[in-house]
Amino acid sequence: MADRWHVGLSLGRAQDFTALAALERADSSGPADAGRADRSYAVRHLRRWPPGAAYAAVAGEAARLACGLPHPPAVAVDATGVGRAVVDLFRAALPRCPLLAVAVTAGHGVAAGPEGPLVPRKELVSTLQVLLQSRRLKVAGALPEARALAAELSSFRARVAAGAAGEEQGAWREAPHDDLVLAVAAAAWAAEALPVPYEGPLVYNDWAPWPGDAGGGEGPPKSPLGRVLDGLGLDPDADW
Repeated sequence: MADRWHVGLSLGRAQDFTALAALERADSSGPADAGRADRSYAVRHLRRWPPGAAYAAVAGEAARLACGLPHPPAVAVDATGVGRAVVDLFRAALPRCPLLAVAVTAGHGVAAGPEGPLVPRKELVSTLQVLLQSRRLKVAGALPEARALAAELSSFRARVAAGAAGEEQGAWREAPHDDLVLAVAAAAWAAEALPVPYEGPLVYNDWAPWPGDAGGGEGPPKSPLGRVLDGLGLDPDADW
């Protein structure tokens, strides 16, 4: 089983809370190409800052968290309306972490933006909804913010159900605090939407010619060591 870490950051502005969520992803022990339905996520860390929190302090906390994890996490930052300078601050604080600046929109499809992907609210909503309905997202009950996240999720799901037919379903910042939900959703969306690096065995093909290779006759050209052995009259394949 391979475990990976994904961090979501919801960056609040003056009137909003800021939140961080760390998700541990677990894949089933099935085939490598089994599909995304075999992934599950556990929310292992939650942190919330009051309105007006300094982004530098948040970046420092994210860096300390990343240093304490077994592998550098992939970080999805909700960069909606915060500007490039703020995103660059987090890139500098997390140099070893792949960082994705996500801008939440009211559009119909994911598109490329100047700093990162433009992701419709409904994409985040549907990702979180599928994970919750399939019981592939779990929250450690001992987390200090677990109850706050549960309350946000309950309100969030109620709004999604009420507006299921409308474009504005699950709109962020519609409730007093959706920061924890958005942090979890950003991390989950990035984990589900982005390709997973191949972790299977390395396969080496037989020799194939490379432009500029010297040689001739049958078989691949001799390596420098092979030419030395030939000059000494030694056969590397012989029984010694």
